[in-house]
Amino acid sequence: MRRKTVAIWSIIVFFIVIGIAVGYKMYDKDTANYDKWSSKWGITIPKPAELVVVYESEPSFHGDGEGYYVLNYNKEQLAKVQDQAHWQPITEESRHSLEGEVLQFTQSIIPVTQKEIAKYGKLYKNYPTEYGAGDYYYYKKKEDGSYCIVILNVDKQRMYLMEWIQ
Repeated sequence: MRRKTVAIWSIIVFFIVIGIAVGYKMYDKDTANYDKWSSKWGITIPKPAELVVVYESEPSFHGDGEGYYVLNYNKEQLAKVQDQAHWQPITEESRHSLEGEVLQFTQSIIPVTQKEIAKYGKLYKNYPTEYGAGDYYYYKKKEDGSYCIVILNVDKQRMYLMEWIQ
């Protein structure tokens, strides 16, 4: 009887420890994205109500890769995001250059194999980058060719983040 009780408690403790470890890893992964964006691009991106990883390339040995993320905010969160100093308003002039940058990004990650086309071919149809007058953007390009495009759609309470890391 004593062995049975010890075995049951051991299993319970084991599952509690595993649950804590898994929860920490899940939390740590989300936090790592926001910290990474802050240190790499110099912008603070608050945690959204929902983060959609539309596309994220496999990590490479050198750390290069691409990612396209859609972050959905509620009204309170959006106010904090919108209040940051790094935003540039989207005007007719900036909209044309921004369209070129977004097009370059989307074309640069177009899949090359049939398997990838089946998996990623409809990404931008399902998650188009939508913006217009009254919205904001942030663009940063580094000397090594890496760049980041962040667009804040105020009406949809949504942020689009595209990063290309060389």
